[in-house]
Parts: sequence; structure tokens; C-alpha cells
Amino acid sequence: MKEKDCEKCGKKMIECYADQGLKGILVKNPQGETLFKNKKHTRINPYVCVNCGYVEWYARNPKDLI
Repeated sequence: MKEKDCEKCGKKMIECYADQGLKGILVKNPQGETLFKNKKHTRINPYVCVNCGYVEWYARNPKDLI
């Protein structure tokens, strides 16, 4: 499990997954090809602070959107 420090309270944040049956949400560049052939995409995952509940979203491979 990946962890980072919370910007709000300084406590531990853990990497989580959005509940869609997949590990994260797929984000696509609108300049890519058609919906099912678009290769310009990356997954985003939330980090959740176990103390205050603050949430940050991070792209796994942001350069894949270019």
C-alpha cells in the first residue's frame, strides 16, 4: 500500500481505489481517437487521510495523456 503525508493535518494518507470494479478511474484525453480506441489515457487514484478525511487524486501516468 502506498502512503504519503496529508497536506492538511500531517498524518498518514493511504492510496485507495474508486469502486467501479477496476483499480481506479480511467481518464482520457478528449483529443484522442474514438472512445474505445483512445490510447491517450491514465488511471487516477485517490489518497485518503486516515485522520481528517482529506482526499487528493493522482494520475498514475500523466505523460500518457499527451
